[in-house]
Amino acid sequence: MTVEDTIKQYIIDQWETYTPTKLINTATQLQAINDNLSGDYTLNADIDLDGVDFTPLGNDAEHFSGTFDGNGHTISNLTITGTDDNVGLFGHVGTEEGTTTIKDLFLTGFSIEGNEYVGTLIGRTTGNSDTTVTGCYIDSSTVTGLSEVGGLCGSWSSFEETVGGTNNPVMSNCHADVTVTGGTGGVQIGGLIGCGQRGTVINCYAHGDVTGDGGDAVGGLVGCIAYNGIIEDCYSIGVVTDLGDGTDYGGLIGNNTGLGSNDGEVSESYWDTTTSGQATSAGGTGLTTSEMQDPANFATWDTEVWTLTDGSYPSLTYATTSTEYTNYRLPVFVSDYDMIHGQMQERDTIYIIRTSYDNTVKGIGYHARDRVESYQLHLYGPSRDRGDAIRTKLEGILDDRALRMRYDGIDALLFVDGGNRMEGMKRAYGQVYDIRIQYRGEII
Repeated sequence: MTVEDTIKQYIIDQWETYTPTKLINTATQLQAINDNLSGDYTLNADIDLDGVDFTPLGNDAEHFSGTFDGNGHTISNLTITGTDDNVGLFGHVGTEEGTTTIKDLFLTGFSIEGNEYVGTLIGRTTGNSDTTVTGCYIDSSTVTGLSEVGGLCGSWSSFEETVGGTNNPVMSNCHADVTVTGGTGGVQIGGLIGCGQRGTVINCYAHGDVTGDGGDAVGGLVGCIAYNGIIEDCYSIGVVTDLGDGTDYGGLIGNNTGLGSNDGEVSESYWDTTTSGQATSAGGTGLTTSEMQDPANFATWDTEVWTLTDGSYPSLTYATTSTEYTNYRLPVFVSDYDMIHGQMQERDTIYIIRTSYDNTVKGIGYHARDRVESYQLHLYGPSRDRGDAIRTKLEGILDDRALRMRYDGIDALLFVDGGNRMEGMKRAYGQVYDIRIQYRGEII
């Protein structure tokens, strides 16, 4: 057993395991996000939604306006059928003010069907410049709808009805490998996004085939970007097909016609003229397959974001699956302290995160952090007397002798006054203690 595992087991034995609602481990917890659409959530495990009757997160009445960190995990096999609007894992996302974030989430095996605003990750976005989706991808999936239908997102737009491009939501470092199909007469259909007007897309790509049926504005990456949509450093390679007698079909972009000078902007973006079957696009540059697989044609792209290899299409590097977050309930006396300050719900859990030492989870009254061979808890008392009382109580719970007998290699728990580096905390909270674990004579 590692030092970390030993320390964690000790805390589990003393304080029991606690799973907070903001860590998402199951389909039930994922669905329960609809109970608090402004919350902050972290996906803590892969989730298979096969056979689950799932309601999209957020709708026209109340948008998802919180944060969702996919944490490198995968959600698979979501199936939604019918003719509803705002269909996807998230139904409607974004607010006029404030931050909305979805990041580092992988989707696979989705089959999504709806009417208007249909996508795998998001049906509709009505956000601002602090509405972001980054580091997300979807593969092995299908999407079908009538209007504003995309492989990742149906509608990617600002809440502002006036054009201008200065308050666009931003999608970056994402890709979709999804078969996207528009219904008869369907409009604004795209391999990544159905309609990107008043939205910004940077460092993204689409590999899936896109089919329209007599409708308008169909593109390999985005169906439309009018009204100051922005496309930068993106590409697509999927087949773009019209089954009827539609207009505005493009290899990369279908339609880019705004009012006056309000057309969308496309820079350093490309489509494969060979695979797409499209010689034209409402923006971007067409390249043959061999040219698309030549890094020399992407000389301006950021090589810290893109992997450019001769003979291959450009690819993005995604976050790997993080080790699980584990949450532990704090002792009653700490919760009592929390209640004094009216912050119990925010501070009744220690978060131990097995990532880098610099990733620190903070509460108003304490914070915990750990690495492979370190666990540290700072405990603040609202006065020196209260701080001393907390220490005395904690010493009674964490008995050094029992600790040494039950947990190999741990010698003691040490209580250290915070010192000068915590003078600000001491002024705010009174006494401050660092609780350190001594392992084989070395304080860690």
